[in-house]
Amino acid sequence: MEKKDPSSSAYMSDRPMTPIYEERDTVPDLPVSPTTPSRNRIMRRRVAPDELQEDDIADGASLYPPSFAQSEFETIVRRQRNNQPHMLKIPNVPSRFPNLSNNWEFAGWGSMSYVELTPDDISAAEARVNEKPFQLDQLRASSIAGNGIIGSVFYAFPAVAAVASIYSPITLASACIMLFIFRPILLELGSAVRLNGANYAYLLQFSGKAMGLVGAAATLLDAVATSSVSAATASAYLSGEFAALFVGLRQAALAIGFLVALAIIGLISLKESSSVTLAFTTIHLCTMLILMVASVVAWAKTGSHVLASNWALRPQGAAEVARSIFNGICISFLGVTGFETTPSYIENIKPSAYPAVLRNMLYTALVLNAPLMLLVYAILPSETILGGANVLSVLAETVAGKWLRILVVVDCMLVVGGGGVLAGLIGVSALIERLARKYATSNLLLKFNRDRLPRKYRTSLIATLLALVISIVVLVGNVVQTPQIIGLFLAYFIVILLCLFTLKSRIKLARIAMWIYDQATVLHKWKYTKGWNIAIIRWMRGLREQPIGVWVKSDDIYNLVEAILYIRRNESTARIIFIHAYDDASSIPSELEANSKILDEGFPSITIDLVFVKGRFNPTLVEATSVKLGIPKSQFFMSTMGKEHGWKVADYGGVRVVNL
Repeated sequence: MEKKDPSSSAYMSDRPMTPIYEERDTVPDLPVSPTTPSRNRIMRRRVAPDELQEDDIADGASLYPPSFAQSEFETIVRRQRNNQPHMLKIPNVPSRFPNLSNNWEFAGWGSMSYVELTPDDISAAEARVNEKPFQLDQLRASSIAGNGIIGSVFYAFPAVAAVASIYSPITLASACIMLFIFRPILLELGSAVRLNGANYAYLLQFSGKAMGLVGAAATLLDAVATSSVSAATASAYLSGEFAALFVGLRQAALAIGFLVALAIIGLISLKESSSVTLAFTTIHLCTMLILMVASVVAWAKTGSHVLASNWALRPQGAAEVARSIFNGICISFLGVTGFETTPSYIENIKPSAYPAVLRNMLYTALVLNAPLMLLVYAILPSETILGGANVLSVLAETVAGKWLRILVVVDCMLVVGGGGVLAGLIGVSALIERLARKYATSNLLLKFNRDRLPRKYRTSLIATLLALVISIVVLVGNVVQTPQIIGLFLAYFIVILLCLFTLKSRIKLARIAMWIYDQATVLHKWKYTKGWNIAIIRWMRGLREQPIGVWVKSDDIYNLVEAILYIRRNESTARIIFIHAYDDASSIPSELEANSKILDEGFPSITIDLVFVKGRFNPTLVEATSVKLGIPKSQFFMSTMGKEHGWKVADYGGVRVVNL
């Protein structure tokens, strides 16, 4: 960062500016204008022009507000009178730490400077902006999350059959149809913020870090659950089919083996991982097609007497039927999992392919789940279905023989033990890199807090509310059926959330530790704890040393204050840099420097700098400025852009939006 002479016509033309003193906190003593008292007296009295006294006008008092130069001069004089020279911005307020010095709470004075971006800086930044990550086509992208949703036939069928019996095909079809309501929501969210991280990225942009961490905890837990359930199901199929080979080896050990093996595969690049998942998906779809064709042929040969027997065992009475269908829909909705992990790697999906990816998964799940469940009840008796056996492998042997049963078991190992685990691992990786299913909540926050964000798709408010209601009803339905799951979920969720919030609240925890040390004066004298306050201060300064950059367009002090308050709520920093991009000096807002100085004085614990960058605000300029100032783009903030801006949030590579 270079500081330039503000009087230079190359930067500010003939606009009067306040001199910059780089080595001092205040300027030298300056004489006070003899006209100032009269003008101040007039301003205090707020008299009309015809009521002005003769001596007022004779003293040279103006009928107009003071000029910018006069305001700057009087601000300097007032600061010089009220603040000790060469000191931090310490207000005259009581300290929370009466037994220790609290100078560490307050920052130094801010400064104004200019940044020169050379043609080489711009060229290098443009090259980095145009460098895109590996892009998946619709088949590869569908296979990553799709293995979870199409592999659900292995672990969802027994759970659904246990509560819905013969109505299971209806409940599975209903759950798959309900998922279509979430497709336009995911499209709108993805077009507004095309960033990896799913709910964390959405809630971080539309609300703040607190809600973002809630989304991160939910998404992380969902991805881990997807991997764990997939590994457990694969191990159950394997141990059930080859019990003699795994004597003494628990299913848990097999599940851990699956997780470790697939974690190693997940460490390779996304391109190779997608090739593996695509192979798994292809094998699974071919296997399921063979199974369904063989089952239809067997059904045609044997007739519908098995289906009729199963129908006779259905729940009786309207209330029981409704309860069975409702419970089955709730479990089916959770069982058809994997669809919600797609936004976790959206940056690696070709923009034109994302709608097709969501469509492919939904239609595949609809065509596969309900018809296959109907074939299960048409071929197998209820006691076999509910007997705890591997339902699809039994169906395969019944309709075609041992060879098809082996093929189905191998398919389960691949698509559930392999593809399902990989889907969860890739979701976790994308989330951690950016560091639930409540996409309806994210969509509501988008509409309420960031509705001006440009996006290709828009979902109606009614559809969003309907999706939110469905999510809540399904959640309640599952909790009512199995109350213990809410305890398990909350236990894991709270632990994850506490870990994330602990990282976010390190400054507050350090201040609490400092307060405890201040109150326990005996610790100040004990040789083992003497000087702990210095270590705590050093820790806090290290946490707050990363500056935050805020791109500002105007000198509206309200927007500047809102940005500062947002950053104080969400970030731990002792320095905020207002950055203004300008094409020519005449376009610079006249009050921007004065207002930044006022805010610098108004927030004693934060140093507020003002930096001018020549150029048009766009992703390339932001990238070049990020490198020049040494501030990651994830630590940049900006106002919501309008439709006419020409760029989207994702084009800025992680820059966050701070207001409506």
